[in-house]
Order: sequence, then C-alpha cells, then structure tokens
Amino acid sequence: MGAYMKKIALLILLLIVGISVVVAVSGLSKDQKIFLRGCTKNCSTQKMLDMRACNAVADVCKAGCAAEKRNCTAQINMTSCTDACILAFNETNPSHNLTPKQIAASCKFDCRLVRSNLSRECTGASRECHMACQDDKQACKKQAINDSIACKANCLELAYNYTFPYNGTILINGTNSTNTTGVQLCPEERPHNCIDLFDPVCTNRNRTYSNACEACKRGATKNYTVGACV
Repeated sequence: MGAYMKKIALLILLLIVGISVVVAVSGLSKDQKIFLRGCTKNCSTQKMLDMRACNAVADVCKAGCAAEKRNCTAQINMTSCTDACILAFNETNPSHNLTPKQIAASCKFDCRLVRSNLSRECTGASRECHMACQDDKQACKKQAINDSIACKANCLELAYNYTFPYNGTILINGTNSTNTTGVQLCPEERPHNCIDLFDPVCTNRNRTYSNACEACKRGATKNYTVGACV
C-alpha cells in the first residue's frame, strides 16, 4: 500500500508541474518557446539515460547476488564433508561396532542436513540482496524523475531570461540594430544554454558552428555570418 501511495503522489506532482508549465509557457515569445522545447528535450533525454543507468547498475547488483549465492552453496562439498565426518567419527569412537557403510550413511545424512540448512541461508541472503538491488534501482529512478522535473523547471526560468537574437539583428550597446553588412556581432553577455537547432554560421575565425548561439558561446568568436564556412 505504501509503494502504491508513493506512485499516486508522484503522479499528482507530475500533473501539477505539467499544468504549471503549460500556464507559464503561454507567456513566452516564439523564440523563448523554441528555446524551452530544446531545453526540455535535453532534460528528457538525460532522464532516459539516467533510467538506463539505473537499470544497468541494478543488473550488475543482481548478478553479484547470484554469484554470492553460488559461492555460498559451494561451501559444502558432499564428498569432503562425508570423508571428514567418517574420520572424526572413527577418531572419537575407536571402539564402535558399526560397519564402514553404516558410518558413511550416517555421515552422508548429516552432511545433507548441513547442506540443506546452508542452502536455505544462502537463498534467504540472496533474496535480501536482490530486494536491496531493487530498492536501490527504484530510488535511483525516483531521483532521475526528480532531477528531470527540476531540470525542466530550470528550463522555464532560462526561457524567460532568454534574449539571444536569431532574427537577423545585432546587439550594439544594448540596442538592436539592423544588419546591413551580413556580419552579425556576438552580444557582450555570452549565452550559456543553447537549443538543439541546425542553422549553421561561419565565425570570424573561419569555423562553422551549428547555430549562432553555439558560435557565440566561444569567447574567441567576435562575429559571424549566416551559413557554413566555404
């Protein structure tokens, strides 16, 4: 019941966040919405990678549990146990009147009991090990979901502050100026977060970048022209 309620609470949280994002997005400009889509897409991609990593770590953990169980049950070798039992019986009971077959049968019976008890202990330990792996995986995935929620919330904040121009204007002394030479200047305040957009530009260093934002992230880039370098 506890796990079920946790899932319900998480779904409610996701729904609230989703509604909040929809309401907030309505106040963004077209360029800001494009930025937001690219940013949230990166968050979703990272969540998917994190989820895969959680599964991979859990698989390694469970494989370790299986190996520990094999090592645990291998501790009892019936032949070695029986031989040691016979030797110990003969040493502690030198005047017995049992036949070797009777002694061997009794020792095999005792060794089977020991192995059976150990096997149950090994199985119980392995079960607990697997449960711990599963709990860690669920905690890992929950963290991935929470990180993704925080990432998308941060995207929204970044989108509201996103002012980097893609519309053919250049920023000079804090004002927009129409570009008449084809050369566009990078803003003084360099961008830090760029969307996944393919709109190639050629920089003053004769290097092609996928878009103007990626180009101007580099401090050495002073200006650029639209289109790939030739």
